Amino acid sequence: MSSEPTQTASGVPALQRLLALGRHTLINAPIEAALCQSFAVSKQADWPVAALSCLGEHGAPDNAYWFYADPVHLVLQRDYFSLAHPAPLLLEPSESEALLDSLNQHFEQDGLHFFAGQSKRWYLRLSQTPEISTTLPAMAVGRDVRPFVPQGSGAARWDRLLNEMQMLLHEHPVNQQREARGELPVNSLWLSGGGVLPQQIKTGYQTIWADNPLVKGLAISANLPCMPLPHSVEQLLHNSHGETLLVLETLAQDWAAALIYALRKGRIKTLSINLASSGKIASVTIKRHDLWKFWRRPKPIETYFSWQK
Repeated sequence: MSSEPTQTASGVPALQRLLALGRHTLINAPIEAALCQSFAVSKQADWPVAALSCLGEHGAPDNAYWFYADPVHLVLQRDYFSLAHPAPLLLEPSESEALLDSLNQHFEQDGLHFFAGQSKRWYLRLSQTPEISTTLPAMAVGRDVRPFVPQGSGAARWDRLLNEMQMLLHEHPVNQQREARGELPVNSLWLSGGGVLPQQIKTGYQTIWADNPLVKGLAISANLPCMPLPHSVEQLLHNSHGETLLVLETLAQDWAAALIYALRKGRIKTLSINLASSGKIASVTIKRHDLWKFWRRPKPIETYFSWQK
């Protein structure tokens, strides 16, 4: 497999060629929603991905209500704020520790507890249901945040709490140091993925490969092992049984070439690739006979996120 070229004979990168062969669907939903649905997880006020991710990182969380509490930067535009990329911001461990300590001291009386997971993602634990629904940050990056703020009967209370968080962060020494270095300060938190840990999870997957905390949590809840990411497509194929879920941050060109080779040899019957960007999923399904569709012209990957029939 490793000797397979990363380009097709025509010189087209293998990933673009692979995507061109399949049947395409554009889904207006974040990848977290699709993962939950594939494990028969019901939506609560939100898709309860924070609780599931916490499970994947730290073992079984308690029966509390969990949010992601991402450190973010809001950019003042002419008459609104937009959410800056990246969201969450990438912080040093010492920066996270100092900011979280301040947040926990200030909001302890409100029953809020913040902490960072092993993945460096921030979580918020609540003892009571907050009565709000939220939006994952991927849906809001680069956009006016007003349509994406918490909604529901508890929204007024959470608007007040988020304003307090912003004031606390505004003059924090960590942010002063970040600004002095030319880095974006953490001027707000973005709550999302709220819910309690779901029960009775099931899935059709028999083999799961991922380093992603959410996928690990889903696998634990479904009583399935979640294996570390394979080093090669050959390792993936040799150690997978039945319907297989592989979750990667990126799909390398050499992997795409190896997948084409495996399809051609009949080692893969159906390959589904779900690319996630800006809260959308470009889903592509390829079968072995699709390899003969030589007339399909490869396109830039970004075009699949605006694809229309």
